[in-house]
Amino acid sequence: MLLRGIEAERFLSVGDRVRLDVPAGLTVVTGPNGAGKTNLGACLDLGRAAIGRAGGDPAAERLALYESAGHDGAASFWVALDLNLDQEWERRRVRAFVCAAYACSARSEQGAPSADEDDALVREWLAEDSLAPLWSGRLLVRYESAMVRPWFAAWEFSHAAGTWHVVLEGDGSGQLRRGKADPLARPAGAGSVREWLLAGKPQSETRLDFRVALEQMSQPVAFSVQSLTGGHGRVPASFREMAPDLRTTDYGNRAFP
Repeated sequence: MLLRGIEAERFLSVGDRVRLDVPAGLTVVTGPNGAGKTNLGACLDLGRAAIGRAGGDPAAERLALYESAGHDGAASFWVALDLNLDQEWERRRVRAFVCAAYACSARSEQGAPSADEDDALVREWLAEDSLAPLWSGRLLVRYESAMVRPWFAAWEFSHAAGTWHVVLEGDGSGQLRRGKADPLARPAGAGSVREWLLAGKPQSETRLDFRVALEQMSQPVAFSVQSLTGGHGRVPASFREMAPDLRTTDYGNRAFP
């Protein structure tokens, strides 16, 4: 993973919005005490804590420590990290997630394939390069003390001059939506990943293209891996591939945004 930039507003000693672009190669930050060097590390730590809940990362326990991190007692603040998933294993994990979300989606039709059968199909059909929009984006973390759910986190990314985001924490958690990340947006009903990807697939082809599905999106999508209920059948291979990263072998009654 490559860090390309850090941006923050009203966070710790940061008052007005500040941004640090991180070029390729080694970056060294120097300065006197109180210049804000530690704040940069806190921005990274906040990002890790915000996304750690779904994966069971112990870093998530530190999120509560930042509830009073507003500059001069500010009731709201935000931090954004511009990131590139440049490692092959990271991209494989993204593909495993999308495949697992497809396989574990709710089914509206009678006699639909099992989750294990759907997983085998999507692993064959989903074009890996079509997931490229997800490999580069911005992790936004925002705190609003006046909200019932004060923490909001989202992965925001672009494709073909458009913007989409996945809500990781807050209202509408686990939804893929059009537009820029908005912590004040009201949650809306969401369709399944399976039906959404299939809707953009030409009937004559055995290929699923994530980019085409994005361009044709008309409503939010439940972009999460739902737990398997009932204990029947085999656990999809994509779900098992995700398990080490999620620190779990318990596949029941859980969801992973």
